[in-house]
Amino acid sequence: MTKAFDYLLSLIEQGWEFPDACAKAATKFDVSHDLLRRMYDDYCQ
Repeated sequence: MTKAFDYLLSLIEQGWEFPDACAKAATKFDVSHDLLRRMYDDYCQ
């Protein structure tokens, strides 16, 4: 999950929109989209 989250953050830093970045990271690392979204929400607070 940590690798997926780090990848998500790197995609966002590259200019990806969150929904696309989340889908790509979740698919690449075979993790839950919802859990990844919740992790990102917690990170942003």
